[in-house]
Amino acid sequence: MSDAINPTGRLLYGYPPGASGSKLANALLPLVTAQGGPRYILTNLEGRSTRTASIAAVKAIPDGTVLLQAISASLTLMPSLHSDVGFDPLHDLKPIASLGDFPYLMVVGPVVPKTVTNLAKYLVWVNDNPDFRSIGISINGSIGQLAVAALANSTGASLSSVSYQGTEDLLNDLRSETLAAAFVVPNPGISPRLEAPIRPIGTTSAQRFTYWPEVVPLAEQGISSMDLTAWFGWFTQGATPESALTTLRTAVIRMQASAQYSDVMKALMLVARPLTPEKMTARMHEEFDRYRNAVERLGIPKIE
Repeated sequence: MSDAINPTGRLLYGYPPGASGSKLANALLPLVTAQGGPRYILTNLEGRSTRTASIAAVKAIPDGTVLLQAISASLTLMPSLHSDVGFDPLHDLKPIASLGDFPYLMVVGPVVPKTVTNLAKYLVWVNDNPDFRSIGISINGSIGQLAVAALANSTGASLSSVSYQGTEDLLNDLRSETLAAAFVVPNPGISPRLEAPIRPIGTTSAQRFTYWPEVVPLAEQGISSMDLTAWFGWFTQGATPESALTTLRTAVIRMQASAQYSDVMKALMLVARPLTPEKMTARMHEEFDRYRNAVERLGIPKIE
């Protein structure tokens, strides 16, 4: 198929190469093309807690050749944490596909004794080791930031979040024992086995994690308000005419019905939840309102 029929576009993503989302994009983009869709290449555009990528996507020509991949919180939580994110997620972006749900995992690294197997034991340990009160998060504006604030509010523990640009440096600090705990996206570098160097002690979702049901949700460990999940999504400019998206939308639907798509979901520990664009928009509205209320209740100050 020639480029004139199947042109190359770009998929912008605000996290670094090697992150779970980058692996997702690199796995799915060839499947879209294989289903007769346009060809896109992944462009990692880091900066400003993913806002650089989001703003670049919003400002692109609305013809369907530039897409944005986002973790949901970048669009539905971040506006409640910043005075101005530089774009309106509900107006400036048009949903294309929801690409898998996941909870965040509260993990501990090798500096934490193996006897620490749950939240209660972690809180006792961190009280005795106050130099490790900082909990790592991938970026400011993520579900991890909200989870740390909720944890501190519910337990009264003196905990704070420390932000990284992506997950790899965070995992390295856990491994090197300069960081004790973090909230992270599920990934193959983590294991629920007790002997694993980085192991989960809870999840942010109220429901058990499909792939590791033995990991007890933090909601079951006394943090009753903790029910936070995230999802990956593809978007394009809100002004893009539907006529420019017909081929892409058809290919995405076919891709999500394929066995290869299911294999990618399993490999990255994502729970497939394909939604129509209308249902994606409704979900974003619901999350926007819920996160705004949570940020106000927890007293998280806005970033100017």
